[in-house]
Amino acid sequence: MPYVFGSSPDGQEVKIHVTKRSKTLDLTETPISSIDLLGIAEKAPNLESVFFRPNADGLIKNIDLTPLCELTKLVHVSCIVTDKIELSRLSFKELITLGFFVEDSVDFKGFENSNVQCLYVSFGNPIKDPFSTMCKDVVLEELNIGGYPQGEFLSLKGLPRNIQNLKISEDAKFSDTEALKNTYLRYLNCHSGRITHLPNTLTEFILNDSNEKLNFKLLQETKLLYFTLDAKNYSSEDIQLEYLPSTVKQIKISNCPNDLNLDALPEGVELVQLELTANPSASNSRGELIVPERIVKKMGHFSLDGFFLGEFDTSIFEGSELKTAWFHGCDWEYIYADHFWKMTSLTYVAFDSTRKVIVSPELLDKPRTCKNKGMKRYLGMFDSY
Repeated sequence: MPYVFGSSPDGQEVKIHVTKRSKTLDLTETPISSIDLLGIAEKAPNLESVFFRPNADGLIKNIDLTPLCELTKLVHVSCIVTDKIELSRLSFKELITLGFFVEDSVDFKGFENSNVQCLYVSFGNPIKDPFSTMCKDVVLEELNIGGYPQGEFLSLKGLPRNIQNLKISEDAKFSDTEALKNTYLRYLNCHSGRITHLPNTLTEFILNDSNEKLNFKLLQETKLLYFTLDAKNYSSEDIQLEYLPSTVKQIKISNCPNDLNLDALPEGVELVQLELTANPSASNSRGELIVPERIVKKMGHFSLDGFFLGEFDTSIFEGSELKTAWFHGCDWEYIYADHFWKMTSLTYVAFDSTRKVIVSPELLDKPRTCKNKGMKRYLGMFDSY
């Protein structure tokens, strides 16, 4: 009989169809409060993925996941909603991804004996130091924290040293990051400026919309390569680029002040990618954005959205490795584009504006002499001196 049974929150019997050929068990549309996992393990030994219902009506109290440990091909279990979970009882050898929402308690003892690389966790109620039972030597490729009770602060105390990537959603607020200081973290993505410590191993940092401003001095000792910031609540003075390490290669800033001081970047910085999107509501929106020549020599991608550029001369890119350039919704007095016209590395350029771009007459009158394939596929209007 290709069915196992469970029950719904209102006490109704739920039949779940599985067979030996089943690779995926998808319960995301099935409200359940109990389920026969032993029956599932027996009838569907080749399961590779199990998806539980991620809503409150999918709460399974006192769930016992040990029967799933018998599934040798199981690599993904997610969206478990339960009151408590004890990972010490589990011995997943092949499981790579585990995700759960827990109401009251979580015990990570024994987690180091699993092969889980990606952990997704959310909390329904405040739990004191929820990661404190995790072994310091756990090797964790990725930790995603999806939520924590509103008005409460999540403690990161106990995170393992060998965590590589950490993503914290806007629904999980924390008061400090001291627990990250001695980790080997490489990637951090969060929505809070309450950053008090950062490891020197950090290479990518994404700070999304936040009411708290970042202390840029914390970035100095990192090995940062990629920096992304939503600067909605920042003035140009708040964005202290002088504290970025010289290793930084890519900068993306949204809601950026038009008068951002890019010249504050430390000597030795050679960006390969710069993407800036202006803050349309900023009071200084008519300030002129200045792009210093020294930071663009290795640049491959250059993108500006919504800025006033004044008189912009593309000669700053002379000798660079620029491949794509995008001016979306920008305004200017003049853009002198001779160097774009001649660059052999450029494959695409777009001047998305009704304003004209200035090119010297000999280039405009003889377009066949253009060395750049990208300029033959440009978006924009051209005029001569």
